[in-house]
Formats: sequence, structure tokens, C-alpha cells
Amino acid sequence: GDMLQADVATTIDRSQLKARFLEASMLNAHAFYAVAPWTYISLMKLHNLEHGKGWQKGIGNISVSSDAAMFARTILSNLSAEDLPVPGVASADGGSVALIWTIGVKQLEAIFGPDKMGSFVLSDGDKIIDDGEIAANDTASLFGALEELMAE
Repeated sequence: GDMLQADVATTIDRSQLKARFLEASMLNAHAFYAVAPWTYISLMKLHNLEHGKGWQKGIGNISVSSDAAMFARTILSNLSAEDLPVPGVASADGGSVALIWTIGVKQLEAIFGPDKMGSFVLSDGDKIIDDGEIAANDTASLFGALEELMAE
């Protein structure tokens, strides 16, 4: 009776969700073909974070502002020629987006805010070796930090 109905409804919801997500992926696919694989994966992660339910187990409701996501996308597209590892993509305070690149003990954490301003910190173990601001028209310091991250 009721149990079965609930199950059926859930299955339908799930397949509709899947179809909707596939459609969104295909719509975006043409925009991604020219970028590096890590950028593609990062953009998909960002898309999922922005359009997902925003629920993270043990943390609760987490959502990112679409302005912050757009800002992060702008910067990612500027970086797409670089050969970088895939960053972790997470939400940060105030609807900001965090991208975290890790190589060995080195880590670069970049925060992109909804106000189109951002900042980054490059650390080597527990030592901070670089930090700075990020703006849409000023990515030089972030590029420099990424190069330091990749340097042997």
C-alpha cells in the first residue's frame, strides 16, 4: 500500500533529477570542450555545488552565492591553459566558494566572494609562503602562487 507508493515516487523523482542533470551537462558541454580536463572537472564540481541541495553530511545546509560561483568560473577560465591538479571545491563563509589545490604538503586555498573579491593563501606544511588578493582584472598574484605551488 502506502509503502510501495512512496518507493515509486522516490524512484520517479530520482530519474527526473538525473535527466535534468544530464540535460544541464549537455547544455554546458559545448562551452567546456576547449579547456583543460582539470578545469572541466572543477567547473562541473562548481556547478554541482551551486545547483545541488547544498546539504553536506555532518555540516548541515551549505550553499554558495551564484555571484561567487560566477566569479570563481571567470577566474577558472583564465587559468584553463595551466596544467594543474583538480582542486577541491567547497563552500565557505557568506556564500563564498573555496578552491583548494594540494600537492604533497603544499596547499593553495583561494576564496572567491559574492562581491567579486577574493583572497588566497599558499602554505607549505604549516608555514604560509604566500598570500594575496584576487580580483577579476587582477589574477597575476594568484597565477604566481599557482606557479610556486607547482614548482619542485
